[in-house]
Amino acid sequence: LLDNEVCSAISNSCSMNNFTSNAAGSVSTPYGIYLQSNASALSSTTPLLNADFSTSNRALSWSPDGRFLIAANTSTVFLLEYNRITNTLTQVDSVSHQSRVAEWSPNGAFVAIGTQLGATDDNSLIVYRIDYNAKKFTNKSTLLVGTAVTALSWHPSQNYILYSFLDGVNSARINLVRFNAGTGTLGALLQSVNSGLLRIIKDLSWTPDGRYFASAWSI
Repeated sequence: LLDNEVCSAISNSCSMNNFTSNAAGSVSTPYGIYLQSNASALSSTTPLLNADFSTSNRALSWSPDGRFLIAANTSTVFLLEYNRITNTLTQVDSVSHQSRVAEWSPNGAFVAIGTQLGATDDNSLIVYRIDYNAKKFTNKSTLLVGTAVTALSWHPSQNYILYSFLDGVNSARINLVRFNAGTGTLGALLQSVNSGLLRIIKDLSWTPDGRYFASAWSI
């Protein structure tokens, strides 16, 4: 946080109403990213920036150093650079993907994206290396998945990625794949767990020591 900040957060338009949010969560701007600081209460905040997008946002993820923000919607994954001095977000690159989830790697060198079948994508797990100097997505590595990727999580070591999807019999499956940080490529499938239940996994999260993970489900 800056010296004069009480709270700093990133929020999508679903929790904002024009320039203030309220407990009811009403909203007048359909799609956007709101950068907030100096929040005096959870029910009232003042956004410093509103970055509008043409379709609904599905995922947000900060780089570990706070310099970049990934914003994924139903057609595009944006790479945005944040300037803390001027409190501005600037789009510096984008890639066309119908993405449900996106997450930075622990060291900030890579971004993992989960996609769904559409005009620009198969159902895939995709990893890009981020060129900090050129401010671009580079070195794409793709792993085809049976259906849309619904959640993903980097292992703290950065050597593995968990991802989830619905398999052919409509039950949720969680896969663990190896990732080679040296080459920036996805590797072999190491383990696969089938729940046997009709559920959609919405989120996956490793413990800090990488020994366990948690999953959040919905019907």
